[in-house]
Amino acid sequence: MLTCIYNDKEMNYHDFIKDAANDKEKADKKLLLRKLSDNGELHCKGCGAEARLVDTEKKRKHFRHLKNSECTYDKFAKERKYFEDIKQKFYDEINRSIPGQSVVLDKCLEDGTWVDIAFVFDNNAIIVLNFIKRSFNETKMNAQHEKFKEIGIIDLWVIAGEPSICNDYEDMFAKDAILLQEEWQNIAIYAPENENKLTVKFKTNTQLRTYKRFHYESMPISAFSVNESGKIPYIEKIIEQKNTEIEKDNELYNEEQRKKQEELERRMLEAAEVRNKLLEKQAEIMQEETPKRELPVKSEADKVLELHQSTGMFIGSKTKGEYELIPLEEITQPKTSIPLMPFSKDKFEEKINEAFNGYAAAIKTLMLKLNQGSNEEKDLYLELMEPYRTLPKDDERYKILAHISKQSGLVNYIEKKYRDEFAPRLRSVLFRNNIEIDEDQFIRFLKKNRNWIKKDYVMGRDDHIMIAKYKNS
Repeated sequence: MLTCIYNDKEMNYHDFIKDAANDKEKADKKLLLRKLSDNGELHCKGCGAEARLVDTEKKRKHFRHLKNSECTYDKFAKERKYFEDIKQKFYDEINRSIPGQSVVLDKCLEDGTWVDIAFVFDNNAIIVLNFIKRSFNETKMNAQHEKFKEIGIIDLWVIAGEPSICNDYEDMFAKDAILLQEEWQNIAIYAPENENKLTVKFKTNTQLRTYKRFHYESMPISAFSVNESGKIPYIEKIIEQKNTEIEKDNELYNEEQRKKQEELERRMLEAAEVRNKLLEKQAEIMQEETPKRELPVKSEADKVLELHQSTGMFIGSKTKGEYELIPLEEITQPKTSIPLMPFSKDKFEEKINEAFNGYAAAIKTLMLKLNQGSNEEKDLYLELMEPYRTLPKDDERYKILAHISKQSGLVNYIEKKYRDEFAPRLRSVLFRNNIEIDEDQFIRFLKKNRNWIKKDYVMGRDDHIMIAKYKNS
């Protein structure tokens, strides 16, 4: 038992010696306490029976009955022996001088239930605090919680240990998930072993940038206090500050997204302007030719475009005055080993526009070039494709570019480039977190989360999200 009754006053070992001015005075007070114990002046606060001081070097100073007893306090003290150190440390360090309330160590409630610590207010309101292991039975814990609710007492629970690293309820330790529910205490409090501080995990507004909705905060035990509603003012203030920070960051994030969208639209307009300028340049070249040649060239191009638009087919070679009409899916890469000359940006744009205007030859040329070309040429082509990535999948331009990428093998280059860039980094994060890697699952994870990994993932900050996504792949 950590406390006893002396002269009708509840006291623990430290209460007897805390006012000692020096080591000699402390030794005198210890000697006096032993004499009080030997003289039978100390009593159990549970049953009133005589209690004795247990003063050894190996154990925390405490009190016990002279004989085996059916005392409920004695039974409670034995059941809670594991928490003696943290309970005494908590009681010694918290602020017990707040007006309007008293803090009681090992409190017996009116119904006979003992609790580790109780905050008793002048209006008779009581907030109780109990320490638990992770192994404590959830059913028993829930039964105690419901019992406290029935008698109008708010209960708080402190987990002896470290917090769960998971931030999704279904993946947390059961105790963490229970305590973070609104119908419980809406926070999880942890008391790490041999430390004079607590770790508190609480929910905040969702941070749009990271989708994070939980936050950890360390606080000294000396800062712990509760009000009559069971709230911890120190943490309530931090939650309010954190939510204010998140709201400001969310506003900034929304503004960044708006600017990204504007930039995307600007680039698409630029791409359209480049295309229009290319068409205008082609028109100027055609106008410079002789009038005799101008009319046939124009009419031939118009005929090809009109034929493409009316049939949906792509225009091949002309035989006996008739064009060959080819469905897009039947256009394949030419089987030739003859290398093409290097392509510049202008050359790629020229062939792309011809492909958009219905020329099958331009599509085949692009397939061959992307199959043969250097990585620099492929990257140049991918840069030109960027504005078209947001097109609807039923847009003809999107279909043409997708078909070219597939037939030329460009999709394999894109996939390899993506894996070479991100796979080693992601593997290292999984290894650091002792996550066993299944290759098939890892490949599914890379494919399924490509956009998130390339655009949003930041190593270090988003590792917990990445690990969760990998596990769900």
